[in-house]
Amino acid sequence: MEKNKSGTKILDRLITLVVSYSIAFSIFALATTAVVYGKWLYYFEIDFLNIPDLA
Repeated sequence: MEKNKSGTKILDRLITLVVSYSIAFSIFALATTAVVYGKWLYYFEIDFLNIPDLA
C-alpha cells in the first residue's frame, strides 16, 4: 500500500511538472508570436502610411 502511494506521488509530481512546462511554453510561444506579429503589423502600418506620403 505504501509503495503504491509513493508511485502515485511520483506520477502526480511528474504530471504537475509536465503541465507546468507546457503552460509556460505555451505562454512564451504566444507572447513571441504576438510580438513578432505586432512588429510586422506595426511596420506594415508605417510603410502603408508612408507610401501615400512619398507618392
